[in-house]
Amino acid sequence: MARTKWTRWCLLLCGAGFLLSVPAFAQRYLTLEEYRGLIEEAQRRPLGALGRELARYRPESLGLVVADFLREPPPAAAIKRAALLHTEAALGLGSGGEAHLALATKLNLAIPDPVSRESWLRRWSLAVAYSYHHAINPLAAERFLDSALGLLPGDRDLQVALARVLHMGGRLRGEERLTARAGDVLRDVLRETPDDAELRVRLASILGRLGREEEAAAELARLEGARMRPLLRAVVHLVRGETALNNGDFVAAEHEFVGALRRARTSPAAASGLIAARMALRDHVGAAEAAKTLLDRRAVGWEPEWQFWLGPARDLDEAFESLRAEAQGQSTEGEPP
Repeated sequence: MARTKWTRWCLLLCGAGFLLSVPAFAQRYLTLEEYRGLIEEAQRRPLGALGRELARYRPESLGLVVADFLREPPPAAAIKRAALLHTEAALGLGSGGEAHLALATKLNLAIPDPVSRESWLRRWSLAVAYSYHHAINPLAAERFLDSALGLLPGDRDLQVALARVLHMGGRLRGEERLTARAGDVLRDVLRETPDDAELRVRLASILGRLGREEEAAAELARLEGARMRPLLRAVVHLVRGETALNNGDFVAAEHEFVGALRRARTSPAAASGLIAARMALRDHVGAAEAAKTLLDRRAVGWEPEWQFWLGPARDLDEAFESLRAEAQGQSTEGEPP
């Protein structure tokens, strides 16, 4: 009898522990007073912690509270703080954060001054998109940027962000749809800014991966004589090397990968390409030297190709800090990041 009673108590305690561990049971409905309190605290406390606190509330209560909050209407700075709280909650939740991002967008659109609203919306959208980019989540970034471009149609910064996200996503995931769409977006942008060397190199890289080597070579030929940073020049060699490797022109591939390594000594992609080219040429000694260089390299910070593929996504902290400072009244509203 005692044993049965003890077993029953264990089951009850285990059941209670399970219920408490499930988020739905731990969440509470958010009230307008609590919501205003979080927004007020956001002037003094870190927004990340407050965003995690906001994420604990039951999602079905959020929409009504936001609608009530906007009914007054509140000052622009308070709206921006609220939008950032939902953004922090969304990015912390990952796949479950769509509702918070939708509410953040609704809040952003309620900023009264149209100039400030457009500037904020663009910078906020770029920060969120590059967060997904940094996390190598191209599908989420694509969905988000498509939505953002619906609000800011034809915005060049958002289109370039979309191209970067799709380009790297297609490269890493091997999805031709992402790569092909990145090319379509880049062509649209390059019609307006044909002298943008970085975008031209990206388009050449995409064309090469799609098996359109002649078009890729033509795009790179348009850059002859153009002034480029060493990193971009290294990527040009890298793209040419990859295209030559795919075509079976191993001599040209070796030449291009050597050129890439001259400008970006710690590039694993260039070193790996050089190894592949020399192995194909049966230059085993040269391949071993390239492998030793790859193994002995001491990378500091972002590797060269990641600097290129990620672009502004490497500066997320600064982008969000600029938004936080503006929302907390530490900078002029509408000030560019």
